[in-house]
Amino acid sequence: MRKPEKHTGLSSIDSKSKAFFKNGRFDWDKSEADVWAEMEEKIGATAPGRHVKINMRAISYSLAAIFLLLIGTGFFFRYYSKTVSTPSGEHFEVVLPCGSAVNLNAESELTYYPLWWKIERKMKFEGEGLFNVETGKSFTVSSKLGTTNVLGTSFNIYARKDVYEVTCIAGKVKVSTPAKKESVLLPNSKAIVTYKGEIKTIQQVETMNEISWKDHLFLFTATPAHVVFEEIERQYGVNIDLQANPNLSYTGNFSKDQNVEEILTYICPALGLEFSRKTPGTYVIISGSE
Repeated sequence: MRKPEKHTGLSSIDSKSKAFFKNGRFDWDKSEADVWAEMEEKIGATAPGRHVKINMRAISYSLAAIFLLLIGTGFFFRYYSKTVSTPSGEHFEVVLPCGSAVNLNAESELTYYPLWWKIERKMKFEGEGLFNVETGKSFTVSSKLGTTNVLGTSFNIYARKDVYEVTCIAGKVKVSTPAKKESVLLPNSKAIVTYKGEIKTIQQVETMNEISWKDHLFLFTATPAHVVFEEIERQYGVNIDLQANPNLSYTGNFSKDQNVEEILTYICPALGLEFSRKTPGTYVIISGSE
């Protein structure tokens, strides 16, 4: 019997394959130089980088928002204020962030900036107050008619309507006006700013008389009647209708321990005036001859 023929792997190689392995060498379609060139090009090539697109408009908006936030925060710290007002018939003491204290007379108002205080000790004030300032940075009190500047001292300010007076109790005080007029005060001296912006300085002032209001004692020396009655209104929370010469001169005093009608009983005759109660808390004052 005829044995079946054995097939080897070589017998299955077609003519193309035989041609490829012809003479024991690879028959490339490309030359060896071309193959090596392609391999070197692939080896030397770097992986493509990742491209990131930057949105410059979004960055600009973000920076603008941060800038506005910083500006807003600074504005808040600079201009955030606290105001203390005293009504008629009451006195308050205000202790400022640096430990300085202000005793406020009735119907007085003080505005300061607590968040900015360490940078600048500056406030607005109208009314009457006794200031006891701790030593430190410049301390400035601004009113409608003038400005008082100190480093550490004690002084009294009276700033009502068209009157601005500063009395130095201790230390040194500089008083200035919007018209750039200045006066430097030493203890027991006083500056009076006129409605024209001029400054009049008085030496050897009895400072205890200037601050007696703090102890509820009110002293007057040749004071116009309308000023005296305005102080009575302020301290007792009453209304006084003065139907007489407002510039009559009064010298005397009264204590808050007395009631308002008791005070009017001895002030009015001294000025040749008479008073009557119109309604509770309202008084009319006329000349005694009427």
